[in-house]
Order: sequence, then structure tokens, then C-alpha cells
Amino acid sequence: QGADYFTDVASFAANETRKNVDLTVYDATSDDSAIRVVNAHTIVFVEEGVLRIQEVYVFANMSDRTYVGSGDSTGGGRKGTLRFSLPAGFAGLDLGGDLAAAGIMASSSGFVDTLPVQPGSRQAFYSYRVNLDSGTYTYERGVDYPTLKYSMLVQGDKVSVQGDSLTGSGTTDMGGTLFTGVA
Repeated sequence: QGADYFTDVASFAANETRKNVDLTVYDATSDDSAIRVVNAHTIVFVEEGVLRIQEVYVFANMSDRTYVGSGDSTGGGRKGTLRFSLPAGFAGLDLGGDLAAAGIMASSSGFVDTLPVQPGSRQAFYSYRVNLDSGTYTYERGVDYPTLKYSMLVQGDKVSVQGDSLTGSGTTDMGGTLFTGVA
């Protein structure tokens, strides 16, 4: 049904010739209505002429089916599953967490993961840079899924962070570096 399933690697002891493994397989769906962002964080580091941005997402597939995408949404013959938008002018995309570079395709607004999303949770984190030409930067981007919790931290205690539907959360000391936050 469009998804591959794997078990952990089975190790054999000396003279052992038989192992049992369990492999859970789910029915597939092309409906993404059960995909949620249960927790998301954006961390902004201020550097000389550049903002280095790290994003962390915890997705949950709240259904009992593997979401395999719908149609050829990548233009490369693959079905897109998780969509990530990025701000205009981003550079230096670096992937981590459960994002496998082999499953990532560029999109007009960022990138798309093409790997099926099994029931349960899945982490994605990535970082990138944007140029900072003045002392002000407007960070605009959307999230394509219902989001239960979001927070943003910006390096510095003398920075102003504002956002629609976000409330200031004060200053946080993270290992000797101060961040101003909103949630």
C-alpha cells in the first residue's frame, strides 16, 4: 500500500540459527487529517549579518493508518507527506532527527518529506540561515498542520520579539546565553 516496514537488526549468538521478530504493518491512507504538530520550537541565533535558525517539530499521526501522501506533490514522481515551509532567501539547509535526506524533495516554499508517516510520533529538526541586513528581521512562515504548542527563542536579552497569537515568555538563560522568548 505504498509504505515499507522494517524491524530492528536481529543479532545471532554463536550457534544460534533461529530468531523471531515482530513486524507491525498498518493499512495506508492518503488523508493527512490525523497529522498534528504536538510541539514545535524555533531557536534563532544572532550572528554577524546572519540569523542561524534551528527548528524542532514533533509530529503525531493520531490515526491507526500509515499516511502515505496523495498524488505526485513533489514533481519527482513521489508522494509528499510532511511539508515544511521556509522563509524566502534561506540558505544552508541541514537536516536531522527522523528526516532522511533520501526522502527530502525541494518544494516551491521549502521542502517536502516523502517518507510515509506511521501511527505514533516522529521528530524532525533542521537548521538554515537567513541574511540580516539591518537590525530588524520579519520572520514569516506557515505551518501546514494543526499545531498544539509552539515557542520561539531569539538570542539576546535586549531583543524585541512579537507575533500574532504569541505571548512573551521572558528571558531564558541557556548555558550562559540569554534568549528572549514567545509562545
